Amino acid sequence: MIPLIHTAKIAAVTAVLGIAVTACVSMQQTEAIDNERMLAASGFQMKLADSDEKMAHLKTLPQRKLTPHQKGDEVFYVYADAMYCKCIYAGPYKAYERYQQLAVNKSIEEMAVSYGQASNPMQQIDTMDWNLWTDWGPW
Repeated sequence: MIPLIHTAKIAAVTAVLGIAVTACVSMQQTEAIDNERMLAASGFQMKLADSDEKMAHLKTLPQRKLTPHQKGDEVFYVYADAMYCKCIYAGPYKAYERYQQLAVNKSIEEMAVSYGQASNPMQQIDTMDWNLWTDWGPW
């Protein structure tokens, strides 16, 4: 009798953990989709990692956060997502400013709804290979 109760407890704990992990992954995916929509609306351009070489490079970049990368004399902001869209978004400072404004507006809206109920990105290691991802622009 005791082994049956023990087995039932293990099954219950496993089921609860499985549901929790699934919910967490779903929330992360929803957040990634929301960010990618705001990036596109801000003027960032998206490129798919449509080769093994691009996918390998994509995985070396900081994931799902905007990081500055140097391209010639300009700084571009790159958002890499190897898990969901298997793509990168890149845009100049103006697109970054528009994205920041959209993010602030979204945050204000979320705070208004919930009220009713900083790290420095320039310190990131620059690992962006601009030669691999061709044909950017015009911005």
